[in-house]
Order: sequence, then structure tokens, then C-alpha cells
Amino acid sequence: MISGHPRAFSMLMTLLIIGTCLTFFVLCAYAYTSWNPVSRSCMNRVSLRLLALALIFNLGFGVSFIFVTLLSKQTMPCAFLTFFTDFSQMFSAGMFFCMALNLHLILVHKVNGQKMEKFYYLGTVIFAAACSVTPLAAGVYGWSSHAQTCWFNTRTEAETFRWVIGTESFWLPFMAIGEAFMFLSIIVFFISYEMATRRRRHFDSNTSDLGDRYPSESPFVKYRYTIIRIGLYPLVSCLINFGTAILGIYQLTRPINWRRTVVALTVYSSRPTIYSLLAFTDPSFIRAAKKIWGHTRPSTIFSTSPISVPTLTQISGEFTSNATWSSAQTPTRPEAEHENQEKVQDRPSDIAIQL
Repeated sequence: MISGHPRAFSMLMTLLIIGTCLTFFVLCAYAYTSWNPVSRSCMNRVSLRLLALALIFNLGFGVSFIFVTLLSKQTMPCAFLTFFTDFSQMFSAGMFFCMALNLHLILVHKVNGQKMEKFYYLGTVIFAAACSVTPLAAGVYGWSSHAQTCWFNTRTEAETFRWVIGTESFWLPFMAIGEAFMFLSIIVFFISYEMATRRRRHFDSNTSDLGDRYPSESPFVKYRYTIIRIGLYPLVSCLINFGTAILGIYQLTRPINWRRTVVALTVYSSRPTIYSLLAFTDPSFIRAAKKIWGHTRPSTIFSTSPISVPTLTQISGEFTSNATWSSAQTPTRPEAEHENQEKVQDRPSDIAIQL
């Protein structure tokens, strides 16, 4: 259907090719910064490993989607192409969900992310396989006469509707809602952290030896890059997953219309581009790139010290200290407070490495 409209066909092909190439470039950059000893410590994060896997399968989704949607014919192996596309889509979505879950567990519940990492991979593989292997085994993947593309080859539209809901259109919005909920819980964490910081700063405002230890800068300003990093992925997932689910259901309940098809395919085709741009602007990756740049460029008298971006180790440590102080509700001697600070800093779980 799309091949009969050259302008729409060219636009979608361009969008897919750009997104696929950009994803491949970002993955190469991630691989180099992870291999380079100078920047390796910045890339040693659970969330970045989850993101890299999501990008790998997002790359596979982009490549297979070109054949499935734009270049597919009835003579092509539609069952395999549709299976690979759906598995890549669900695995990528599962990895982004695990990223939000990992941040939520570490910040809110103080769970060790490295211990949970293997469960993220195992759960995502099981989830993606359940959503894609089941229709493959049932033999419903193939050429769809309704959509005129490789999709569900079922006898009735009602049967297609049940397969779409059960394997895609329910789970994608469900995960998007879960990501949004976890993001809101993290925002509540930062709000409580800021309130505790303000109470602590107000209490210590007249104490000269403690006044410099709690800066007046708001945590929302101090950790704005971390908040942006946490919030952008759930926001994009909500927009894309809800959009694709609604468009998919709407397409099934209405006669075929090439304009609606173009809108639906545009949302699908923009996924590799959007996620690769988010990964390219990730604060951890930017810190790694700055380390490599600062290490390779010649030192001059005009060189300045690199800007330190706060990590979540500092957030968790300061929040734990402030929360402990708030619950005590009694003044604390500087010596005892110093001991508490040392205990916080000596926590065995390095949250910066977990993320």
C-alpha cells in the first residue's frame, strides 16, 4: 500500500535509515567509551548496560521493520520477519522498563542494582519470548491481507484483534504506565530529599562550623541532569507505546486507509531515532566523552579543571544523612555528625556503579 505513494514511502525509508544508522553510531561510541580505560569507570553502570542492550535490539527492530513494513511481499518469509520484529520491539521495551525499575529500586528502596541485573535480563527474555514465540508457534504470523504487510495472518479480524491485544497492545501501555509510576515515585524521593535538606540547612544556619557543609543550591537544580536522565525515557516510552497501541487498535477497527497507515508507520519508524538521540545525550556517556577529550588534548595554561557532575552516590548519602537527622529531631554534635557522614560514605553498595 505504501509503495503506491512515493512521497510517503521515501519519507518513511529516510526516517528508518537515519534512525538505524544513528543507533549503530551510538552503539559504536558506547563500545569505544566502555573499552577505553580512561572512560571505562563512567560507563560501568547497570542502567547503561540495559540501555546498550535496548539499543542493540532497537537496531534489529529498525532493520527488520524496513523489510516487514516497506519492502515486504507475500513471497518473503513474513513469519520470520514478523517474529524478529516483535521480539526486538518487546525486548527493547522490556529493557527500558528495567531501566526505570532499576533506578526506582536503587533510589527509593536502596536495593543493590548489580544483584538484580541478571533478573532484568532473564525476565525480559521470558517476556519478549512469550509475546513473540507464542504467535509463531500458533502459526499466525504471515502476510496480512487486512494491513497489506507482514503481520498476523488470521482468519477473522476478531482473531487478529485478540492476538494484537494479548501480545502487544496491552503490554506496551502497561509497561509505559509502570515506568511513569516509578518516575513519579523517584520525583517524590527528590521532593522529600529537598525538604529534608531545607530543614537541615535552616537548623544549621547559625552554626559556623556546619554552615558550609550544606549549600543553598536546590537539589532540583544540583541534580537536574540526573532527574532529566530519569524522566526522559519514561516520557518517551509513554508517548511511543501508547501511540503505537492506540494506532494499532484503531487500524484494526477501521477500514484500511493509507493516511492512517502512514501515521502509524511514522510513529514506529521514529523509535530508533528518538531512543538513539536520548542515549547519545546520556549524562554518563557525556562524562565519559569529556574524560577522553580531556585526556587526549594537550594541556595548556588555559586548561580548566573538569566539571564534576554529581552522582547518585552523593544523592543517596546526603538524603540518608538528612533523613536520619530529621527522624532524630534533636541537635547533633559535630563529632557525631562527622561519624554519621563517614558511615554513609562507607556504604558497601556503590550506587554510582549500580547505575
